[in-house]
Amino acid sequence: MASRLCVLQLAKLELAQRQLEQTSLPLDEIAERCGFAAERSLRRTWNRWKPHTPGEYRRTTHTNTQPIPLNSCSNVIHEQKHEQKD
Repeated sequence: MASRLCVLQLAKLELAQRQLEQTSLPLDEIAERCGFAAERSLRRTWNRWKPHTPGEYRRTTHTNTQPIPLNSCSNVIHEQKHEQKD
C-alpha cells in the first residue's frame, strides 16, 4: 500500500501534468496552483516518477493555451486528503 505522502504527491503530479498539457503557464505557477511548495519541489517530485523533464513533456503533449481554473487543482488535492482520512 502506498503511503499517504506518496498518494498526495502523485495526485499533485497528475494535476501538474494536466496543466503542462493544457496550458502555457510557467512551471512556478503550475507548482503553486497544484500545491507544491516551489517549482523546485515540483521538479524533484517529477524527476522521481517521470523519465523526462517537465519541459520535454510539455513539448510533446501540449494541446491548448487556456489556463485550468485554480480551484480545479485545490479541489482534487482537498478530495485526496479526505480520502486518505477514511
